[in-house]
Amino acid sequence: MGGLYPTDLETALICDSIVDTVLDLMAKTPGHDDADEKKRLREEYAAGKMKSYCTVLEDTIEGPYAAGAEFSIADLKLFFFTDMVRMLVLIVHHSSFTISLYKPFILVCCRY
Repeated sequence: MGGLYPTDLETALICDSIVDTVLDLMAKTPGHDDADEKKRLREEYAAGKMKSYCTVLEDTIEGPYAAGAEFSIADLKLFFFTDMVRMLVLIVHHSSFTISLYKPFILVCCRY
């Protein structure tokens, strides 16, 4: 992985946990053909399961980078996730989909 995957087994486990959680977050984002229903489902998801997943991620982040002392694929996944959330907030303006819920991830990503 171009040196972006940890060689230490414990750090690799943390990295895998972060990557898998972000992939689950993105894959489980609800969709619907009706725009109003899609918005309702996504607001519900953001305030419920997504917020819970983000709490788990926040507790998992080791620092100074996501999985510990070295920059890894986990940092890239978090960056893409926070960018997606930021863009959804700017474009869609979901009322309960506030950027403050995800501030820890944005702060982590701003270091790069």
